[in-house]
Amino acid sequence: MKRSDAAGRRKADRIRNWPAQERPRERLVAEGAERLTDAELLAIVLRVGRGTFKTGVAGQSAVGLARTLLADSVGFGGWIGPRCAICSPYPA
Repeated sequence: MKRSDAAGRRKADRIRNWPAQERPRERLVAEGAERLTDAELLAIVLRVGRGTFKTGVAGQSAVGLARTLLADSVGFGGWIGPRCAICSPYPA
């Protein structure tokens, strides 16, 4: 969800700029955990994204970061066991 400002520059994809009914934390309260995606649940735990949200500098929302982490580890299953790519300093 990239948005543009009045000058046509892309604004950072900050969750606080999303409509309230699309924000993970608000959806958790309104709909319950079972209605959220793994990425949305992980985003709530992460609390912050990656990069910067300064004008003209791209950042990544907590949901975007969660999607990246889950894709890199093939879902939460990739975080379990002795060969956990995220938790282990040794590659599988």
